[in-house]
Amino acid sequence: MQQHTPYPLAFRQEVVKRVTDQGMSRTQVARDLGMNPATLYRWLQAATAPPAVTEPAAPSRAELAQLRRANAHLRLERAILRQARGICSRMPQ
Repeated sequence: MQQHTPYPLAFRQEVVKRVTDQGMSRTQVARDLGMNPATLYRWLQAATAPPAVTEPAAPSRAELAQLRRANAHLRLERAILRQARGICSRMPQ
């Protein structure tokens, strides 16, 4: 079985432009170029897909860690105030 060499990126982009910009049908473009329509379909899907979500950059990770520490501190303060309110409400006046 003969393995096909990958199409160059510039060629792929040009073929996708034929379908998206010029309004030609996928099957017609694939037939004209002698390629499998499924290949062209995958190229179109890749060209129109939203960019993949990447991992947050290092500065935002540091900021996230700082915000988590601040959140933990605020939760502790709230718990202390809740306990103090309970103690003060039970004191005789």
